[in-house]
Amino acid sequence: MIGALLSLTDPSADFKAATARIAPDSYSEDQDADVKLVLAAATEGQTKSGVNKSNKDTVVIGGQVIDESHLLSAPRPGRDVRAMSPRELSEFAHELYIEGVIKWEEYRTMGFPVELNRQYAETVGALTGEKAEPDKPRDMIQDWEDRLSFERKYFPEEATTPRRTEKVLNVLKWHEIPKVHLNI
Repeated sequence: MIGALLSLTDPSADFKAATARIAPDSYSEDQDADVKLVLAAATEGQTKSGVNKSNKDTVVIGGQVIDESHLLSAPRPGRDVRAMSPRELSEFAHELYIEGVIKWEEYRTMGFPVELNRQYAETVGALTGEKAEPDKPRDMIQDWEDRLSFERKYFPEEATTPRRTEKVLNVLKWHEIPKVHLNI
């Protein structure tokens, strides 16, 4: 929210104003140096138009451009993506977005399952004849694999949507709970 309020003309003034609106007693002039350091880091590589000159997710290794946006932190325990409801997926996506694991584009794709739409019965449900079951667990990895194959088959010329879906699928696979069999 604060990031949307910042401008590149005088970001520290906007940050101070935004901080004062959010928590007026918690901001003091002594924090100016810290604020300026944070803002400098946040706006590094941006022009006045807001276009990012450096893609921090991309590195060059041995003359080859490598996309690191898919590298993830350690998987979190307690989420079984092979038996997750659309509502749980939405909550999980929100947690991942807040923690910075996924970007806004992936969150928009992953965090708003169609079954949670109040008009599902009149739209998708009317076409498929299926009732929305937002709390019924299902195999989300299989659902997203099916979605990816559909997008690749019917939208081969579009690169962005399948790539975003593939990133979501990679996140889900990374958080899959491995099946462990102990022979004791």
